Amino acid sequence: MINVPFDSIDKTIIESLFSNQVRENRTLDYKELLPANGRDDRKEFLADITAFANAAGGDIVFGITEKRQNNRPTGIPEAILDVTDKSPE
Repeated sequence: MINVPFDSIDKTIIESLFSNQVRENRTLDYKELLPANGRDDRKEFLADITAFANAAGGDIVFGITEKRQNNRPTGIPEAILDVTDKSPE
């Protein structure tokens, strides 16, 4: 989990996750894109939110790609993308 108040999360915090190669865990999840407006995308987003709500809570960080090994995500951040102009409709 990102251990700062929500309003204090900024580019520096996100960049530190990347530079420190912070791996996904039970309270941290990386997503490459914001959820689209399709039914399957909404279901996936709600499943992620529900999983955190039923556990210890957590943070989903959009705009992070994960390194892959044997075509499987590793949970290690690979790149930070710009998602500022994209939002679900």
